[in-house]
Amino acid sequence: MPRSLRLSAVLVLLAGPALASEEIPILSAVLEDPGAIVGSIGQDWTSTRYGQPWLLMASSGLPDYGTRTYTAGNLMDGELETAWVEGVPGSGLGEMITIQAPLFEDYLTDDQVYNEEGDPGIDTMPWPLISITILNGYQASQELWEANERVKTLLVDLNGRILCTMELEDTMLPQTFDLYELQEALGPDCPALVLDDGGFIRFEIVDVYPGTLYEDTAISEILLIGGQG
Repeated sequence: MPRSLRLSAVLVLLAGPALASEEIPILSAVLEDPGAIVGSIGQDWTSTRYGQPWLLMASSGLPDYGTRTYTAGNLMDGELETAWVEGVPGSGLGEMITIQAPLFEDYLTDDQVYNEEGDPGIDTMPWPLISITILNGYQASQELWEANERVKTLLVDLNGRILCTMELEDTMLPQTFDLYELQEALGPDCPALVLDDGGFIRFEIVDVYPGTLYEDTAISEILLIGGQG
């Protein structure tokens, strides 16, 4: 399936008392070929450059239902049949997902190879974020996707600094947000968009699309793409 739509990232003024009337960039989505994205699930989705898992946390989650789970760990499990579903009454506005990079020192073993400068023999440089891809809603089936609520707007916090809002389309297609474009728009004085050891990116639900049956907001998968710039 060809890419269905291209919506360029834009900068807009967003003012609100909770954000102290700051200028917050708003990113819109690029809708992707699902075959290309889904084909990569299970490869780079579940680990960092150290080969270690991301630390996934959520402010809430629905209780397990039989064999079904709704925890933050479902966001990078490589399975479209699972999802994170917030667990508070109502639509989950204000609920958050946090993805944290592991601390390198936690995985440094006694037999770790060092180079002549005394540095470990693997790359420990900060990890520049290139893009974020989201599979919105509960994607186990068309019926479950429609029945549950989907995210419309996310507020993104990178390492404790409000970075942008992301406006998602109401579709099962993968949605990619270009952070290179955002970095250029923010200008040279903006700190680099990187995840250091122990760094984190946090997504807060600001608005949702209604479901036909449930007031439970779901996200099936999140993919962080990064690399050395």
